[in-house]
Amino acid sequence: MTTFYMNIFIKLVHIKNGGIYMFNNDVLVLIKYSNENRNTFQFYSEFLKFIGYIVCEYLKEDKDSKKLDEYSFSFELDLDFDDKSQIDLEISTYFQGSEAELNALKETFQEYNLFQASVTLQCFSSNALLVTKAGDLFKSAVKKLNSFLCNYKLQGCFAFLYAIFYCKQKVNLSYYFCDKKLFYPMPDLAKELLITLGNSYSEKNIIHVLLGKMFEIDPRNRGVGGKQYFIATEHIGSEPYNHILVYKIANFYNVPFKNTMLDTSYYLMPTYWNSYSIALQYLEFEAYDDALDYLQECIEKLKIRGNYMSPLEQKYWFNAYTNLAFIYIKCSDNYSAWDCIRGASIIKDNLIKTKNNMKGYNKFYDIYQNCDYFSVIEAINAELEMLLNSRSFNQYRDYLSGILFKI
Repeated sequence: MTTFYMNIFIKLVHIKNGGIYMFNNDVLVLIKYSNENRNTFQFYSEFLKFIGYIVCEYLKEDKDSKKLDEYSFSFELDLDFDDKSQIDLEISTYFQGSEAELNALKETFQEYNLFQASVTLQCFSSNALLVTKAGDLFKSAVKKLNSFLCNYKLQGCFAFLYAIFYCKQKVNLSYYFCDKKLFYPMPDLAKELLITLGNSYSEKNIIHVLLGKMFEIDPRNRGVGGKQYFIATEHIGSEPYNHILVYKIANFYNVPFKNTMLDTSYYLMPTYWNSYSIALQYLEFEAYDDALDYLQECIEKLKIRGNYMSPLEQKYWFNAYTNLAFIYIKCSDNYSAWDCIRGASIIKDNLIKTKNNMKGYNKFYDIYQNCDYFSVIEAINAELEMLLNSRSFNQYRDYLSGILFKI
């Protein structure tokens, strides 16, 4: 597996450019933080991705994060120690544009709640109401950024122009989740991106990543998305960010290549989501022992989050426990299966507690506090609806209740 990967992907060469260490001419940022600063991490991560930086996450409670100590980055942030002024200084130091452009990007990001809108698209893709709200915010951000270019005669540095296309892709993503025709037609949007940025900034791999995201949701040209991710990985090499791209590539293929890509992603950086995906592959082939190991690892990874588990992570937790229950039922271990049903139910119970007490169990929902466009209650109700409608969970629960508790 490892040899296969290393034969395909090229090892990155770090380039020193004007005193700034670049990542193949991309800005690569490592953000270290403890779990209690999860929401702060989420904010800066979304903003930096908005302006075209590549972000690597270093959760101190996760022992696997130590693998990132082996690599170099353009700059590092430590949210447990760096105050806002230090963080702003680092961002501005590596921003290759004018102060006016950076301020305009910050203003747009804050005014239209793009932090919350990004999280909403990540976590509530099946909720049309929330997704539409998020898409409308990104649509407004595109207009705002274009007005800055016209009214203030800004030149438009890479980060500024990239942010416009980043927002357009998010708008299309919201339409895709709602089963609507993409708002910005493809491949026209991709051509516009290449004309605007491709010639002047052809060395930036983040362009290929964004193109991959654009094509990934275009039904007629989806395969081009996989090719764009592949191009990015060839230039980036075996560096830490690549585990995300390799994971994305896996979704474009069938076995056995899909399994190879999932294993490679896991090798580069074990995460709850690649552990879960590998478990599903084993489940498909009824390799229950292997599936069980990866599902348990997924859950252990998620336990680290404690009271800061995102809605997406809670979904993985719920599904991992539900699949474990299935395995134990197949193995005639009904008591262990029932323990898994109870484990899955923890998420639902804690959501109800959080709903009844806004300072209650899950602190991740604080990101929706004092937000003009989303409410905590909306977010919790959306997640509860998803969990309560899980057919598999309800079937396993009812089946086990009938066996273990019949009178």
